[in-house]
Amino acid sequence: MLGETDDSINIVRTEAFNGFIPRDVTRADGSSFGAGGAKKASKGAAASAGAQRSSPRGRPPAKMAKARGHHDEDEDDEGRPNVQMATTEAKMGKDTIQIQMEIKFPKKEKKKDIVEKKAQGSILSGIFAEQKFPEPVYFQNVDCVALPHFFTPKECQQIIDFAESQGFHSQQRHRVLNLAWTDLIDPYFGESIWTLCGLGWFLRTITIDGMVACGLNDVTRVQKYVQGNLFGRHIDQNVSRADGKVSKYSLRVFLNGSDDEFEGGMSIFHVPFRDDPVVFEPETGMALLYPQGSMCTVQEEAEVLFGCKYVLRADVLFCPRSRLEAP
Repeated sequence: MLGETDDSINIVRTEAFNGFIPRDVTRADGSSFGAGGAKKASKGAAASAGAQRSSPRGRPPAKMAKARGHHDEDEDDEGRPNVQMATTEAKMGKDTIQIQMEIKFPKKEKKKDIVEKKAQGSILSGIFAEQKFPEPVYFQNVDCVALPHFFTPKECQQIIDFAESQGFHSQQRHRVLNLAWTDLIDPYFGESIWTLCGLGWFLRTITIDGMVACGLNDVTRVQKYVQGNLFGRHIDQNVSRADGKVSKYSLRVFLNGSDDEFEGGMSIFHVPFRDDPVVFEPETGMALLYPQGSMCTVQEEAEVLFGCKYVLRADVLFCPRSRLEAP
């Protein structure tokens, strides 16, 4: 039900919801918003509505005149009644309950820095990119296995360039030993040869004295033979490491061939009870695999007559199978 309309600010006041106002809330004149107040307001609203109907068409309803200079304390400056709100308190009773709530915000977890594990390696280990599976060539007259194309020509040249940048040391004994060498101390390089070049795959079924092949030694040697250099008759000895691993085989890889780069420099194996030795002509990237120690065949590197010859040599390590299978 509409009580009155203030056309100056276009606000409509209604008393339809007076029943929801608490009883301790009063009007400015002290009257309450209860049922009685609602009836009185209804009568006033009806009178106001009648006044609106009796006014001529097109003219707004007349406002109540006020005496100039007189200010009603129960009204504001614009003539609207002031509503006084009484302070209310929540009281505990039989129909009420008290609820205590505790809100805990989750603790902010510290962001953990994610560290990506990068594959470890070295310049030399990065030379090999593709997985290989060597195809062996066996010989009837000598205890030696050849692995053609064990290294590619590009890989051989990269190893030569690295060895040259590192520098060589000369070693000379008259008519016995005359060559230059440099050691590549790089376990990642040996691991790459063992895995990517397929040497570990090739030796996966080999067992010697109850021991199995487990990798290459960390030290790999590159030998350089120039004109007049040679390596007389000798055998390769076993290498025993402090961790219990022992070398049983030698790996020799020709880093360049004798076709155009040098003359002479043949690898010669003197087989017992055989008059003629077994001679291997160096081919770029070809590897020779043969036993060490007491089972090693006497061998030599013939004199280089012209040019320069490069050879890589490494030791193949063995260990007990139980240690290899341990986590």
